[in-house]
Amino acid sequence: LKKKINLTSENFFIFFEEFLSFNSFRNILFFFQFEKFFINHKIESDIFFCFENQPWEKILLYFIKKNKYIKKSYGVVHSPVRFWDFRFINFTNNKKTILGYFNPDKILVISTFIKKILVNNGFNKNQLIKVETLRYGNLNKIQKKKNHVISNKLNILFLSDYDDHLNNYFIEFINELKFNKKYSLSLKCHPLRPLNVSQKNLRIINNIKDVEDNIDVVIVGNKTAAAVDFYYKNLNLFIFVESDDLDYSPLYKFTNYSTFSGIGDLKKILNTSYLNFKDNTQSSKIRKKYFIVDKKLPRWNKVI
Repeated sequence: LKKKINLTSENFFIFFEEFLSFNSFRNILFFFQFEKFFINHKIESDIFFCFENQPWEKILLYFIKKNKYIKKSYGVVHSPVRFWDFRFINFTNNKKTILGYFNPDKILVISTFIKKILVNNGFNKNQLIKVETLRYGNLNKIQKKKNHVISNKLNILFLSDYDDHLNNYFIEFINELKFNKKYSLSLKCHPLRPLNVSQKNLRIINNIKDVEDNIDVVIVGNKTAAAVDFYYKNLNLFIFVESDDLDYSPLYKFTNYSTFSGIGDLKKILNTSYLNFKDNTQSSKIRKKYFIVDKKLPRWNKVI
């Protein structure tokens, strides 16, 4: 095995440490659960599932093929897709198949932009069907932020992350802005990573709705899908990208947005925003639609 998969002495141990893990045993249990399920149940309808290329999905598709299932399988892409995400790369092709590795018959995508990413990642256009988003079905109801004049302070919202490395940067940025009287700061922590930071001009919030009517600028990391939500709210979005890192944002190549790589960059763009708001020169823009939204779900009705 070591020879066949070109393992070196350096990565040999790392490979088996990952291979023989809790996930391995969980996937084995999934395998036998699905096997038992298809033995005990005769499914006569199409099968729909959330498509993320997780191991359980591959096990499901394996038994669908093994049992010569006559209906169709549909994988549903239910959230934004980043260009770099290996979960959404097609590892199968016509020249070489991977034993036991199958894709669903059709993949349902909730965005024209997402469809382009999947085509670039090796999926066949004929395999992809555009449908309305279900998870983001209320986006059309979001009230676009109207122009207003800042009489005193620029309201800035920081959105922390699950990644502690990124959070350390955000704590540094917040501390650097503590004495600036032009800014009023709010912080929404990731539910699983509350930050221990306290200062006079900082408000810790639990719900975005508590402040969204007053927020002028949102600062987020480049990996969070929340950037799409704030894009739809028509708020100024500043995305942090380290100088030696890639931009992983789901908005990458979809629209233009401001990025910064350190406190110096951040202070510059915040100062520009403050001047624009004071001069009332900030205007709402007509934004492209990331998702396909229609409450009547005509595309879904056609598929079903």
